[in-house]
Amino acid sequence: GEAQYLLGYARLQTGRAAAAIEPLQKALEVGENPERLNALAQAYEQAGRPASEALSLYQRALALQPAAADVRVNYGRLLEAQGRLPEAVREYRAAIAEEPWLAQAHVLLGGALARGGDLGGAVAALRAAIQLEPGQADALTNLAVLLAQQGDVGRAAGLFRRAVEADPQNANAQANLALYFLNEGRAEDALRHAQLALALDSGQGTALQVLEILRQAAG
Repeated sequence: GEAQYLLGYARLQTGRAAAAIEPLQKALEVGENPERLNALAQAYEQAGRPASEALSLYQRALALQPAAADVRVNYGRLLEAQGRLPEAVREYRAAIAEEPWLAQAHVLLGGALARGGDLGGAVAALRAAIQLEPGQADALTNLAVLLAQQGDVGRAAGLFRRAVEADPQNANAQANLALYFLNEGRAEDALRHAQLALALDSGQGTALQVLEILRQAAG
């Protein structure tokens, strides 16, 4: 069972989710534990299987080990993707209660609270994530967006730059820095960072929006 799990996990980590499913299923046939259930749920997600199948696996994993914060984060993330925002927030908070040092849980909580309209709670969660991991690009970017929306453009600018410096390969960070430069009238900088974002993720919506605005402005 452990050999099957390790084979499946290795395939999952190298982007071969569909090929990971069979060995992970065999590992579960030998014996269930939270790690195997969590890995198979992630393989199902990445392979495009119905969300209900992955949700069921996460639930089984948490029934075996309610304190598994990493599983709760994955479960909450999938709930949020299904539009079940209050349930996702509950899972993120539960994960943080178990492991307060889990920065990703704070990042996801911040995003979920922002979507739900709790901007104060979102800012607090993202600041907690940055305190835990000062180079957390997603937290830096998301906090910068919230501050910019609240009119604190000066502080937002610094955070946008920090996010790109921390992780130049983060398309979301590059795109939001491009949008900031666009709003500041710095077209060349906006174009450069939008192009960098699209080189990393050709479907990055914010970067595409920036390029379209620049194209229209150029006539």
